[in-house]
Amino acid sequence: DAAQLRILSNDTPAFESADAQATSLERDVSTKYQPAQDELLPEAQALEHERDVAEARHRGFELSEAAFQIGIVLSSISIVARARWLLSVGIGLGVVGALLGLNAYLLLVPLP
Repeated sequence: DAAQLRILSNDTPAFESADAQATSLERDVSTKYQPAQDELLPEAQALEHERDVAEARHRGFELSEAAFQIGIVLSSISIVARARWLLSVGIGLGVVGALLGLNAYLLLVPLP
């Protein structure tokens, strides 16, 4: 590795020779791997985009799941407390969870 060669030879009499070898090594590596890097760059960018889409969907599904769970809990509490308004809130959160799930699947509205 060129960087290691430079670090190890620093403050030694053979520094100039080692620096020349490191420069030669960097040039050889660049010549050898640059064509492959240029070839793989579009594929890497496509995979990054795919990762970003999957992450956005994941966040949306997490929010959807949280809304569903809170809606279920509030609906359960409404049965024990005999509070009809709490049931309405639970149903509302269930609907919000369904809409968030649909949005996560279709990615219609970007979420923060």
